[in-house]
Amino acid sequence: MLPLIEHRDHQMQKYRTDKTWEWNLQNAPAPVQVDTVPSLNGRWNWCGIPVRSPMGISAGPLLNSGWILQYAAAGFDILVYKTVRSVARACYDLPNLVPVEVSSLKEAGSIVPEKSEMSGSWAVSFGMPSVTPEAWQKDIQRTKSMLASGQVLVVSVVATAAPSLEGEAALEQLADDFADCA
Repeated sequence: MLPLIEHRDHQMQKYRTDKTWEWNLQNAPAPVQVDTVPSLNGRWNWCGIPVRSPMGISAGPLLNSGWILQYAAAGFDILVYKTVRSVARACYDLPNLVPVEVSSLKEAGSIVPEKSEMSGSWAVSFGMPSVTPEAWQKDIQRTKSMLASGQVLVVSVVATAAPSLEGEAALEQLADDFADCA
């Protein structure tokens, strides 16, 4: 059984830190049409785009449409789709999401102690994995079509460098790769 988070009037599926990124991607919440979302008084804009609220969520847990639509239904209106690339790329091995104890900023090179439970801060190292462009492009279109009016989908994009290039050619290739993804 998947762990759930109680939120408002419904339960939300929780990202399984004991499972891989790929497992969480394949076991996402069932996508839902976002119809009724709790309202927040006021008029809000994000980058000049009208949104229902300033409530947003970063790309971390939003791996695909299932995850995004779960948070959209919970009232988040600025949703960041997990980083995509021009090529498929595997995630780093577990553990890649570890709870840590951070009481204040430390000096460079300091060791941050690990905690036993997820509360507060965590260290994340996924390695910016991505499914194929065909898969994420199709999923993004699906996601956009299911969001409610006043909700914005932001897509996190990263370029993938060609290891065989150097200097100016490497920079041009990297810029072209980013533009192709965006």
